[in-house]
Amino acid sequence: MKEEELNRCQIQNWYPQLKSISMKTLIHELPESFVQYFLDDCGPLILPHSILNNDAFANRIHNPDKEEDFVIVLLLRSSDSVVHDLCHAHNSCNDKTLLRPSTFFLALRKWYPSMEFRCFVRNRLLVGISQREVTGLYPVLVEEKKGS
Repeated sequence: MKEEELNRCQIQNWYPQLKSISMKTLIHELPESFVQYFLDDCGPLILPHSILNNDAFANRIHNPDKEEDFVIVLLLRSSDSVVHDLCHAHNSCNDKTLLRPSTFFLALRKWYPSMEFRCFVRNRLLVGISQREVTGLYPVLVEEKKGS
């Protein structure tokens, strides 16, 4: 995969065009100080100024207090997936030119486990779709199919 192809898969690049058929998503650009905070394993767990102001969590679905903000940040900071995306997302690119992207985004959306699917593409053609959680049955999907 090329860097350009990987970058086109990032939600902030495709969501504006597919917004009308996708789940509602709030996308926030993360300040560099916030990214550095995530990557700093040695420092104390103190929220940086960029998190404490209203810009970082400006468009929340509800208005949690600072303790809930702290819990969200703590969960994100302890995530191996977040560290991978911040440090190693481009490692498998054939034409890797950057150590890491210059900007990062956090996309927030309500999670519907029943609505997660994997799409399989070959030669730019959709060849298959599979429910991500293949061991569970979601009755809502059966109802959705009947309603179509």
